[in-house]
Amino acid sequence: MSHHEVIANAVENVGFRLAEKCGGTVFPIELLPYLPVSLGIITDVLNDAAAESEAITPETIDGLRRYVFAPAFAAVEPSTVMTTAQCVVCDKDIHARSTELLCDECSDDLKTALLTDA
Repeated sequence: MSHHEVIANAVENVGFRLAEKCGGTVFPIELLPYLPVSLGIITDVLNDAAAESEAITPETIDGLRRYVFAPAFAAVEPSTVMTTAQCVVCDKDIHARSTELLCDECSDDLKTALLTDA
């Protein structure tokens, strides 16, 4: 997997998991606490994903860009807490700790990818 793919995969998966908890809609800034990447990278990845997939639809409301993930999430009751027992990238079991959603290996891969792309 290329470095760009590692970054894109992490951003898309965190966005998807967050959308599950937020009724299907996320703003790029909502992903910042979960990923060690810039807002620009998050926005670029989500824009690319929306262009390539019908499962993500970008919308602009009052000048703010948001992304609607699969309409099935619209029926989900929004929650303010996102926790998981599996890594959002590889699904390996992890101990849910605060805002950490990546296992150590995927976290290291993401950091390496970010350093390489820098």
